[in-house]
Amino acid sequence: MQGVLCLVLLAIHGGAASFNLLVSGPELHRTLGLNAELRYVNNGTINDYALGFSVMIPEHIWDLYFTWQNLKPTPIPYSISFTVSNPEAMTIPQLNISRKGYIPTSEEVFRVVFQCTGKVSAEVELCMNMNFTMPPPFPDITHLALKRQKVCYKNNNTNSDTLMIADAMIVGAGNPFYIGVGCACAAVVLLAIFAVIFYLRTIKARRTDVIQ
Repeated sequence: MQGVLCLVLLAIHGGAASFNLLVSGPELHRTLGLNAELRYVNNGTINDYALGFSVMIPEHIWDLYFTWQNLKPTPIPYSISFTVSNPEAMTIPQLNISRKGYIPTSEEVFRVVFQCTGKVSAEVELCMNMNFTMPPPFPDITHLALKRQKVCYKNNNTNSDTLMIADAMIVGAGNPFYIGVGCACAAVVLLAIFAVIFYLRTIKARRTDVIQ
């Protein structure tokens, strides 16, 4: 199936403020090979059908990316926690954002990293618990539980230092700060390359003069 396919909201309800929480099409294709977009919350409407599934994370996947955005100027506080069925096989997943804060008003992406300990082999059930404090007239707290499964193997642990590289650059493209930082780094690298080339040419010219 080609193009972007929004999974049908077979069971939905209101009771949420206007924000989006989803797995983008490219991310769903990377992790599950599907040409689709999985929306857990779409413009404040919760997809209970999607939340009812526990998604198996493939063996070669150690991180997941979620996209979210607050669609209104009213702040929406959030908190995120994790539960793991077998702590001996997997540590508590890591985030590249604060576990408490506010949903961004521009579309951004955050990362969840899973780490097997390598101590035992086991199929681990884990849950990302997300609580949102809604403005009136909605309920005080809206709770979402995103369920995943991951197989961990003995003597096959993951390296947190490798997995968490460049997390600061994962923020959505609408954030000019990170774009500016990336451009500045690229400029520094180019200047360094030009300096090395100029230096090598100067040395070569000097050696030619000496020989003559």
